[in-house]
Amino acid sequence: MKRHLYEHWRNGWRLSMLVAIALLATGCASTIPEPIRRVPEHNPGVALLRAQLADDPACCRGTAVRWGGVILETRNLADSTEIIILAQPLGVAGEPLSGDRTEGRFIARFPRFLEPSLYPPEQRITVYGRVTGAETRHIGEYAYLYPVVAVETHHLWPRRVYVDEVDDPWLYDYPWGWPWYGYPWYYPPYPYYPHHH
Repeated sequence: MKRHLYEHWRNGWRLSMLVAIALLATGCASTIPEPIRRVPEHNPGVALLRAQLADDPACCRGTAVRWGGVILETRNLADSTEIIILAQPLGVAGEPLSGDRTEGRFIARFPRFLEPSLYPPEQRITVYGRVTGAETRHIGEYAYLYPVVAVETHHLWPRRVYVDEVDDPWLYDYPWGWPWYGYPWYYPPYPYYPHHH
């Protein structure tokens, strides 16, 4: 009887959590700018456009692009901010996908001051804007050609939380282990082993 009640409660809990996740995802989607959620009609990848710019620096000026990835560096200038981004493939809503695949680096240029603490290294970001050309800068001793994008709008993505980063004694002492194990916001869902007292 107790096990039956427990199973009934657990199934109800999971259903409630899934509904809450769906509502949260819907709310979050509404805050993402339309140009970030929608792929431009012609959206060349970073690697392809970089190759074209190497042959002709003026070839792609004005091209609308939606690119994203992981922030490597944020640099404030006198009247603008530059963010160097390691490009990654984007998901359906424009969110950078995790993994080792990258399309190279590019510079996202914003026409205003941005607080660097809000745009730290490893923060995921997607930008929409127009290509203004390319600049060669050095990575160590290597001369690297960076496509430059004048940003019109952008979106910062929430940091993904992993189970092994959570430090909450109440959750660790949960009677039947980690209640949210396997839910979508953990990438990947690591197994949880309760502490033995």
